[in-house]
Parts: sequence; structure tokens; C-alpha cells
Amino acid sequence: MRNATRLTLAGIVVMSLAFSGCCNKFKKSSGTDPEPAASPGTAASADIDEETGLSHGHARVNRCIKCFNRALRISKSGATYLQSVRNGEPRKGLYPIVLSPYDDAIKLCDEAMEDKDPPIPELDQTLPAFVESVKVMTPLLKEMGQYYTSKEYNTDKYAKAKTLHATFKTEHDKFRKAIDAFEKGLDAAGDNVDKERIQTASANKNLYYHSLVFQRDAKALLREVTKEKPNPTEFARLKAATDVSYTAFSTYADGHAAETTKAFMYAMYKPKCDEFIETVRAVKGTKVTDADSDKILAAFNAMVDSLNRVKWRGL
Repeated sequence: MRNATRLTLAGIVVMSLAFSGCCNKFKKSSGTDPEPAASPGTAASADIDEETGLSHGHARVNRCIKCFNRALRISKSGATYLQSVRNGEPRKGLYPIVLSPYDDAIKLCDEAMEDKDPPIPELDQTLPAFVESVKVMTPLLKEMGQYYTSKEYNTDKYAKAKTLHATFKTEHDKFRKAIDAFEKGLDAAGDNVDKERIQTASANKNLYYHSLVFQRDAKALLREVTKEKPNPTEFARLKAATDVSYTAFSTYADGHAAETTKAFMYAMYKPKCDEFIETVRAVKGTKVTDADSDKILAAFNAMVDSLNRVKWRGL
């Protein structure tokens, strides 16, 4: 299984992470950017959230994405810990490093749980178990971290280490199942948001629109790349589609300097798009190697990380 973790764009994203057989994402929310004006009759013309400027359905997805992103620290902490222990004791020459989960993860996940309007089945069915697991894993990892930081193992001969390890294995398995299910729910909900945004923005087909289409295609490409065995034919098709949408996006940007100037932090975002597409183009043939996958994932994450900072106001 390829080791990967993704970011998101109101849909998805990725950071390379050794996480014993799991492929997660770091998702991109759209922060406080307002939705483009909706055409009559479109889904994006629903009630608007006064705080974010987003249709409330979109705002709810973003809250879930924020919860997911902060909780990903648990995945990284678990992977780091597992690499250094065997049966609850450090491997020879390797002592456990337990990264502390982010303090605000539970708060963000509670906020996501409180927001139940509008109903989104993909989230309603997967969020509760995920949040419950986050609330168990967060204090457990902190306790484990304190145990090793204080070197308590020197006095108890790793007695507590074995107890903590047994608890960790049980809860970690639950967390992996919960995060996998929630990830799929977020993917589905995010795809719906993407479709609505592209439909709304298609009225103007401006810089924001072209970026949305490119990111949609890049996301589809990443999903194929992160499969255990990417399909060569499907990869070739998605690679070509992504190249087409990137070219349209880049060509439009080159001819509309006024828009690129209005988009705050766009100057940091576009070079990352260039790096991503060049990384994809560098894949020889249609067979994606693990090395190719790692490079594409890293470039994609860097691109989405910069996209998170872009403000499209005024377009």
C-alpha cells in the first residue's frame, strides 16, 4: 500500500506519511472566502453563512475539513510511535517519540459536530465515530508522550509502557477505521461542493473558475496516484486532462494581469501549480512508480498549502 497523506481543497489533498497501510489526506478548506454570486436556481444560492460568506452547506463541509486536518496530527504521531517500538518497548537504539496532538483539534471537531444544518449524509454517518476516536486518542497520546519525556520507564521497567501500548493498539485500530470512513465522506461531500462552485463560477469563467477546474482535475489525478496499483490507462487519461486544465488556467492568467493582481497571495500559489504540473509531466510513460507517487504527492501538498492562503475577493 502506498504511504500517503493528503491535504484538501474543499475536496482534498496530501502529505507523504508512513502510516502502516493507510492513505489519508490533508484537506483544504476555503477559509472565509465568499462564494461567487450564485446563478438563480443553483445549489450555491442556498442560505449564506454570515460569518464565512459561504452557503451554509459549504461552510459545514469546511468545518469538517478543519476538524480532519487538525486531527491528522494523531495519524502522524501514531506512525512515528509505531516505527520505534515493538510489543510496547523501544526497539534497539530507537526510543519512542510521541508527537503531541494539537490542542485545538477537539474544539474544532466539536464545532463540526454541533453544525448539523444542512443534513449531509456522507458526514452525518461518519463524523460522530471520528470525533469520538479523536477524543480518546488525544489524551492517550499526551499521556504516552509524558511517560517517555519524563523517562518514567527507567523506574517501572516499562511496565506502564506495555499497558499504554496495548491500549494504543486497540484505540489506534479504531481511529484508522474511523478516519478512513470519514475521509471517504469528506471526499464525497467535497466533490459536491466542487461541482457547485464550478457551476457557479462558470458564468464568468474568470481566474477563480480556471483554478477550480485545474484543482478538480489535479485532485482526480492524485486519487489515482495514491491507489495501491494505479491503472496506467486511467493515469494517462487523468494526466492529459490535468495538463489541459492547467494550460487553460495558465494561459488565462497570463492574459489577465488585473485579476492575478487582485487575488491576494496568488503570486505564491501559481509557482506551486507550475511545479506540480512539471512533476506530473516528468513521469515517464504511464506506469507510476513509488518514487513518482511520492514526488507528485509532495508537489500537490505544496500547491494546496499555498492555495489555502489565496483570497479570491474582487474577482
